[in-house]
Amino acid sequence: MQYIDVVRKNVKYRGVKINDYRPFSDVSIDDETCWTQNLNGYTAGNIYWFRYDPLRWRVLDPAEGLVVCDTIIDSQPFVQFADYYAEFGYPYTGEYGLGTAGGGYMTAYYESISVWLNEVFSATAFSEEQKQNIAQSEQVNDYWYVGSNGGSYNGIHKYDNSATQDKIFLLSWDDLTNESYGFNTAWDAEDPARVRTCTDYAKAQGIYDTGSGCRWLIRTVCQYFTSNFSCRVSEAGAEMAIMTSPHSFDRGAINGICPAMRLENLVSQSSGEDLYHTGDIISFGSYPRSRVRDSDITAALNERVELAPKKNLYIEEHRWAYDADYYTDYADMILDGSRYRAKILYVEMFTEASPSATDQPRVFSDYDYRYTEDGFDKYVYYYRFEPLQWRLLDPETGLMVSDEIVDSAIFRYNHFKSEDDYWAEYAWGDKEHTHYATDYSVSEMRNFLTGSFYEAAFTDEQKAKLKTVELDNRCRMSIDGETGYEEFDWESTSDKVFLLSSSDVVNPGYGFNPDPSAKDSARVMFGNDYSGYIEGETLDNWWPLRNVTGYGFYLSRRPGACTDKGVVHGTAAWANEKHPVVPAICLSEIDCDYSGETAVCSQHSPATVTVTPASCTEPGAGKEICSLCGEILNESVTIPAKGHTPGEEKIENESESICTEPGSYDKVIYCTVCGGEISRETVNTDPLGHDEITHEGKASTCKERGWKPYVTCSRCDYTT
Repeated sequence: MQYIDVVRKNVKYRGVKINDYRPFSDVSIDDETCWTQNLNGYTAGNIYWFRYDPLRWRVLDPAEGLVVCDTIIDSQPFVQFADYYAEFGYPYTGEYGLGTAGGGYMTAYYESISVWLNEVFSATAFSEEQKQNIAQSEQVNDYWYVGSNGGSYNGIHKYDNSATQDKIFLLSWDDLTNESYGFNTAWDAEDPARVRTCTDYAKAQGIYDTGSGCRWLIRTVCQYFTSNFSCRVSEAGAEMAIMTSPHSFDRGAINGICPAMRLENLVSQSSGEDLYHTGDIISFGSYPRSRVRDSDITAALNERVELAPKKNLYIEEHRWAYDADYYTDYADMILDGSRYRAKILYVEMFTEASPSATDQPRVFSDYDYRYTEDGFDKYVYYYRFEPLQWRLLDPETGLMVSDEIVDSAIFRYNHFKSEDDYWAEYAWGDKEHTHYATDYSVSEMRNFLTGSFYEAAFTDEQKAKLKTVELDNRCRMSIDGETGYEEFDWESTSDKVFLLSSSDVVNPGYGFNPDPSAKDSARVMFGNDYSGYIEGETLDNWWPLRNVTGYGFYLSRRPGACTDKGVVHGTAAWANEKHPVVPAICLSEIDCDYSGETAVCSQHSPATVTVTPASCTEPGAGKEICSLCGEILNESVTIPAKGHTPGEEKIENESESICTEPGSYDKVIYCTVCGGEISRETVNTDPLGHDEITHEGKASTCKERGWKPYVTCSRCDYTT
């Protein structure tokens, strides 16, 4: 085994080179079935890298300052052998130390693992300032006897180890059965308080995973009937899972280490004042990051995305400001307690009025879902919300910057030309020429950070922990004391989320190189699936700063930036182009890991979306969702029938009245939506009666007959 510690971008990493496997026991070194590193997925001949993360401690006794590590952080033999932390290429030795007492018979704690704890581990885990806060205390190292009835007995001190004065130690049998420390008083009872998970680093070191968990050492040695062993806590939390042999498994690298210590000042440690340092990585908030590749999750999201409330991060008048052949909408959804974002790209379909032959719509590929809506083909890509990782710059103020590019956004939408100055072409961000395009105080980049990013990334509880910071947005030259650049001094702003300044990224106290022209890996940022700018795939990862830092016409047209090589440069891209987003925040307290928190609604806003539309007479079906976060609150909602919408009255089946017979007609009202008949009324009309015409009579003559007066009807053949 060989080790090397390196620092990249102010973050510390350990490289582990496995030349030969660490032994399961000293009697089975050549037994391949006992190579736990290999069983854990770490194979000989390879190099593995691990990031240094803050240690988490569980307080057992606040009065004494007694704390124990909340995780199994390493895997070490009880009887220690030489294990040099050498750079790659240096010789490795693996001789076993004797580490025995009682004439070479009994396992001895303080000639073994204690050396590793107080020398190797202490030097690796703590700064000099932190070491000053760790108290030296006496550790009683008596052994215990477990009789045939399961009882424990004092008084047999043949194999006791001497009491020692240590800063770092393992817990004892007494500690792990102490009720006031939160443990079960029964040594052989399963106790969740004694269960620990292990780190990936511990697995690479050779911890034995039983399939149900991992075991960890305590400092007490034990006589079980007539045999003497070191003791460990089992994976189920039953304290005394006794070792099998003092000269085999005591020297195997299969058992976990949970160090304990006593702090002089527990309050300052628990508040984070001494536990956090520049370059530490803090998890806080969450944001879309990894592409969803699980087909089951994708299928479930496909059923929801068309119903989910959409938002467009670009205001309507600027939708075409970048990548003019498509729009982008976003929909955040919650599925089985996890949060996802759908990025929806869509192109406008050709119409007779705009049959552009030269500017064809973009053809998208590798999309998760496709549908058509409102005249657009929509292409959907899903991303999972994951914890945001922040690099701590100043532990005292809580200033930290994102450890990667989280998104991309336009710095300033508009560029307006100054008619009297060619070199100031597109220098302005407004038609009135009152703000330059690089003016951060009125930029869309600032609006994005303090608006949609802030709302999506943090819970209400997390928002309360963010400080409002007064930001100096003057140009770099003014900050450095130069004169003549006052027109490029932007107004100060007070924000909770912001970009770093050119002064921040040359501050050695923040972990940056003070020379702006030097290549500095701490100033190099890459992105992820959601933001793009993947390492090895881009040279466009120049991330902007909030104040300008160049000279000449660049000051009004291009914001300052850190380049792909980590140089502080006078120019990024034009202000109206998309830029990588690397936000910064200030936390009011740095006292815990927020990685499990997700920005979800503190109070849902229910809204019903339609699945099957209701008709005038038949109810429809829908789902109730939150209009803010997209979570489905009710899978099945009945949408009431709409009812008819009456139109104008119509006359049908009209039958006119005649002289002697009545007439009729129907008054009908139809629905203007579905055409259904709403009402029908038959109206009868009275007979008209005859329209009489009186005719005079005529007297008879010798030759003609005459007639009497008579009456006829003008409408029918009635006559008298």
